[in-house]
Amino acid sequence: MLKKLVEKASMKKPGGNSDGLKSSDVEPREVFHYGIPSGSNMFAYDPIQKILAVATKDGRIKLYGKDNTQALLESNEAVSSKFLQFLHNEGILLNVTSTNHIEASLGHRQEPFV
Repeated sequence: MLKKLVEKASMKKPGGNSDGLKSSDVEPREVFHYGIPSGSNMFAYDPIQKILAVATKDGRIKLYGKDNTQALLESNEAVSSKFLQFLHNEGILLNVTSTNHIEASLGHRQEPFV
């Protein structure tokens, strides 16, 4: 849709310059996603840090915190979670995948470790 808008806006007009922006110059892509991801199948909540973790079927875990902060954790494997829980007062999110791999994510790191 964005490409069509650029094409329409850059159409040659009488007396205009044809060196403007072309649709081939525009490659839109998603940089950030707001909201709950599609394919969500499990969630966990940490009442102390006030963080909600939402796991998806393709191995992603989206974290929602205070002041509309969000973070995305991506697993090495695109498999769903079968257990997701914050460890009380530890700042660690424990994730057990459907292939029985255990991943723990620390609150100050953006990637899970196995």
